[in-house]
Amino acid sequence: ATGAITDVLPPADATDSGTTTYVLQSGDATAPQNHTGCTATLYLVGHVPATGEHKVLHITDVRGKQACEVFTIGAAGRNNGHQCQRWRPAQSPPMRVDSIPRRRAVVNGVAYFLPSHLNGRCLLDYDSVAAFDLEKEEWRPAPIRGPLSSERPGHCDQLLCFSLAELNGHLVMVHHNNLRKTVDMYSLSPTEGVEWSMGPSLRLDSVLDRNRKGETLVQPLMELDDRRIALFVPGTQHNVVRVYDPRKETRTDVMEMPRGHIIVGCYKGSLLPFHGMGEARCVCG
Repeated sequence: ATGAITDVLPPADATDSGTTTYVLQSGDATAPQNHTGCTATLYLVGHVPATGEHKVLHITDVRGKQACEVFTIGAAGRNNGHQCQRWRPAQSPPMRVDSIPRRRAVVNGVAYFLPSHLNGRCLLDYDSVAAFDLEKEEWRPAPIRGPLSSERPGHCDQLLCFSLAELNGHLVMVHHNNLRKTVDMYSLSPTEGVEWSMGPSLRLDSVLDRNRKGETLVQPLMELDDRRIALFVPGTQHNVVRVYDPRKETRTDVMEMPRGHIIVGCYKGSLLPFHGMGEARCVCG
């Protein structure tokens, strides 16, 4: 995050070549704060639909206390200015949030986080969700109550059985239900309320390939037009991107990557400026 940052704009804001790239060289932007005793740190990039901006949220964890700051990518370039771009401090989250990538998601300009698995205690609101508004650069005052904790508080020891994803513009809570051997999905209402609706429930035995070592969980990436679901499936030796058909309960592996690749995302915008590329592409890192 202290090196070069590149921002690729959509064609409407692009140059004749179809893209505009802003590269922050040394001295063009301030570095994020260096917190002594930092035990965990995370960076999250999100798009703000209302302004078209992309922002980076940086959260550091220092012995259980978290500090936040925000950076706008390419702001000086778009404003034709040469002023130094700066990280702006933001309030701390309403609860200690997790740094594991699959336990956070960005939907319509809001970054969502599940509680930290390092809290060291049984949380009654184990599936609650903290929300950070990227446009306002502030946390919502109280976490959103999850779909299960109000009814089944006994599941509080299963923090890592939950993850978050963005599917079709909705925040989705993913629950690896080891008792039922299913992957249950709950979708959050787009209104200001906290209503969750039950979505697809996938049988683990049909989603996972038991011939591949170490397959125990799946992370949804996107729902395709034909209702199939693209999934990221980590394994002991290799990770794969898998397309699963919940109606036929069939699966197809479309990409294999080394074990070190642990973060996969999907770009859903127009790829017309990028010659030789299809309409959708997964990006791994």
